Amino acid sequence: MDLVARQTIAEYNLPSGAGHLFQRVSLTPGPGRFALPLQTNAVAVFDAETGAPLGPPVQMSAAVEWFTLSADGKRLATAIHAEAQVWNVRTGQALFSPARLPGPPACLEFSDDGRWLWCVAGSSVWVLRSDTGSKERELPIGVCAAMFLGQMESLITFSHDTTSSPRVFDFRGRENRYSASDPLSIDAQRHRVLALTVLSLAGVKSQGPAQVRINDPASGRPQAEPFIHESPILLAKFSPDGRVVATASQDRTVRIWSMAMSQPEGLPLSVDSSVSGANVWEAQWSPDGNQVLSAAARGEKGELLLWDAHSGALLKPPRNLDALVFFAHWAPDGTRFATGDGDRNAIIWNSQTLEPVSPPLPHENGVAHCLFSPGGDVLATAANVPWVRLWDGRNGEAIGAPMRLSDIPVKLCFSSDGRRLATASTDGTIHVWSVPEGELILGPLRHAGLCWIAAFSPDDRTLVSASSDKTAQLWNAVTGERLHPPLRHESPVLWASFSPDGRAIATSTEAGIVRVWNAASGQLISEVMRHPGKVWLVKWSPDGRFLATTCTDGSARVWDARRGRLVAEPFSHPAEVRRAEFSPDGRRLLTASFDRTVKIWELGFLRPPSPAPDWLPELAEALVSKRIDANGAPVSVSGDTFQRVKERIAQAGSNDDYYTRWAKWMLEERLERPVKPFRP
Repeated sequence: MDLVARQTIAEYNLPSGAGHLFQRVSLTPGPGRFALPLQTNAVAVFDAETGAPLGPPVQMSAAVEWFTLSADGKRLATAIHAEAQVWNVRTGQALFSPARLPGPPACLEFSDDGRWLWCVAGSSVWVLRSDTGSKERELPIGVCAAMFLGQMESLITFSHDTTSSPRVFDFRGRENRYSASDPLSIDAQRHRVLALTVLSLAGVKSQGPAQVRINDPASGRPQAEPFIHESPILLAKFSPDGRVVATASQDRTVRIWSMAMSQPEGLPLSVDSSVSGANVWEAQWSPDGNQVLSAAARGEKGELLLWDAHSGALLKPPRNLDALVFFAHWAPDGTRFATGDGDRNAIIWNSQTLEPVSPPLPHENGVAHCLFSPGGDVLATAANVPWVRLWDGRNGEAIGAPMRLSDIPVKLCFSSDGRRLATASTDGTIHVWSVPEGELILGPLRHAGLCWIAAFSPDDRTLVSASSDKTAQLWNAVTGERLHPPLRHESPVLWASFSPDGRAIATSTEAGIVRVWNAASGQLISEVMRHPGKVWLVKWSPDGRFLATTCTDGSARVWDARRGRLVAEPFSHPAEVRRAEFSPDGRRLLTASFDRTVKIWELGFLRPPSPAPDWLPELAEALVSKRIDANGAPVSVSGDTFQRVKERIAQAGSNDDYYTRWAKWMLEERLERPVKPFRP
């Protein structure tokens, strides 16, 4: 494929009946050549400019398991069974007899100068001379990827355990640990990045999304945003200049990624990480979106912090606590919030002073959930014991006796009028109680497994529940009647919630699948949204257009709720994301992670203002050199179109509107290195 002209140079039929590993192409970084399988046991090398073969096909006695070209395109290495061999591309003749390996090869690559081959076979990495096939070195280590480092006789290897550091070996037996304090002496141009350090092996085994992370060789830190596909990634390659990466996936797409774009970054609200175990357990927007409350661990104790949501500055000195706080919830008027801790207490706090307005509200075990009613006059709490309690939402006085359940409650949910409370329990039961009387008015409704959540629809007529029995269920909130057959899933359902208008339901599973269902019919609305780990939370944007999800892979994601498509790159943390919440106006996303940070991400790009300036379509036409005429046919634009558009934008340069700022980024800032993400 000619990427400039976007035209096909040549087309080849791949052999049928071969596995996905065999369906690959090996490209040279220098002269335009590539190797391609013609049959399951034959590989040929072609000129990339003309598509013509450069020599006779290389024939083998069995199906090829791996093949690769040297950088100069003159040698082809192949592997079958437990053997490796190198061939002259022009003549199709083998340079040596097959070199025996201890097991089937998992990978085979040349060094930059073509003198060496490395091969993963069995539990070892083997280094072979490419002219004789003699084994120069065996590295008995389990790896998932490796690279030669320039012209040096050094090899860097990456373990299946992505938390362990890469290891560097030379051919004389010495090993060096890869670290930021002792950067590698490497060819900075060719190895400006070390590619494919994580080729989502878990994603290859599963059916979910996969990603490639690119690391900086000097620091070992991510060099760019992860490259995401909806299905396992089978191949990823750098362009010769290292500026572009192409990835191919089982999602039937090939994608081209820029290495010049720096990773997006949210406004960090950093918790003091000098204390061991300073994880962030909770983060919540205030009702007006101007403040953020977070709860962090400081060793065995807790800490409350209140932030300005616009500047990221602390509004008050941290409030040190004697116990860890795992849950918090704002009262609707924003004057106070409640916390539940692991030391058997809930407390109501003044949000202006961070002083308690109630005494500790005692429980027999750690508080698992706390929730204000929509009017803020009642606080409901659940602990790791089989009952739920109601308290006065302003002073913490107990309201009535505890509401007895058949097992430990997991989640609480008020109806929109605050007159009912739904509880979901570990034995799969759902109960609905009157508020403030605390009388049972419905239930128990039953699942066959643990019930994670039971939530009211906005009109309070329906309940939706999610269970480890792999179903979500819709119930009549008055009679308890099942409204549809169960919404069946492939694994335990961890979350279910109604859209703001009540017409749709979002569910998530332990297998990392998010779905959107029609609440009236129980039919699927969107494509499934796949994640590489468990999805514990799914939150709707206030207008119901988008979903925010948290995943155990360390990312929050924002999706188009109706189409099931990602609308932005994942918002990544180095550790699992505990919370993800849209701001009340839907223009920002709040994330909290076990990496000890809370971050605020701008989402203004999701809703560009309307109307767009009249120069925007003209700019699009100038960039592609085409426009659509009155007959719907593409025609060329004049050569000075782009310059004329730039002059029009320059005349509007004093404006600070969304589109002018975007144009400045597009035409000027995007050309800087590294490229900074556009910030609305």
